Amino acid sequence: MSTPQDMPVEAPSFAAQLGGTALALLLVLALAWLALRGLKKLQQRASASGPGEPIVLLRSTSLGPRERVVAVRYRGREYLLGVTAAQVTVIDRHDDGHDDHHDHRRTAAAVDDGDRP
Repeated sequence: MSTPQDMPVEAPSFAAQLGGTALALLLVLALAWLALRGLKKLQQRASASGPGEPIVLLRSTSLGPRERVVAVRYRGREYLLGVTAAQVTVIDRHDDGHDDHHDHRRTAAAVDDGDRP
């Protein structure tokens, strides 16, 4: 008479192994998707409640392989910037709703240091 210990244990079939692996992969991908979605919402909330406003890109025109003219809006002002691989230069700036243009031709470093007219 055979006992349960004497009975050979059948290995799972290839289809069962493949199905288990696919299920585990789907579970990992679903968890990763949920984590990324949660991080994105967290970043959006943090940036919305942050101290500054987002920089809005209005237009960008390529002048060469690494040179561009970029128009952006930041804190109610529009800026025309010259962008190269080495620096960013403020070409023009004006407040929304005003037509007075100022030619400052300053580097972004000078503007960031608080050297404003």
